[in-house]
Amino acid sequence: MLTKPFFPQGGSAFAARFDALTIAFGPVVFQCVRYAWKRGMLQAIPDTGDDGVTVEQRAATGRWSACALKVVLETCGWAGVAHPCDVTPFGENKTSQKATAVGKSDDVACNWVFLSAMIRLQKHAQSIGANAVTNIRSNYNNVEKSSTTDVECHAGALMAGVALKADFVKVAQ
Repeated sequence: MLTKPFFPQGGSAFAARFDALTIAFGPVVFQCVRYAWKRGMLQAIPDTGDDGVTVEQRAATGRWSACALKVVLETCGWAGVAHPCDVTPFGENKTSQKATAVGKSDDVACNWVFLSAMIRLQKHAQSIGANAVTNIRSNYNNVEKSSTTDVECHAGALMAGVALKADFVKVAQ
């Protein structure tokens, strides 16, 4: 049993961590989404129209507490079921980063260059006044691929490269 690999060949610690978190929090996320659906929170979102309402305004109706609304709706947002209404879009941007792969495994080089690309997106968000980076997707050779767990990385003997595209928004606090 000790000779079996811990993770599929070519996997990374980051992918294993994401899978573990998904397994651990999957039931909690499911229950939050189910609660929001059964209690009418999800239906209440489109019923507010284009202007929307704040959590405090929704809590003032007495139907839900502000705490319950925040926890459940944030979880629904993380799961991709609902998103806050008070979001100001700032457009999209892309970045293409390269990093040295000399002396590194493909996984290490790709993780390093992915981190560099994410930092570049974060710095761009800060420079334009956005406070969130959303809808991050691979954009290698201008071919978009979307995944919640994987990013397209090309690693060779000398260099590794990642290209990302993302949307920038300001979420009201």
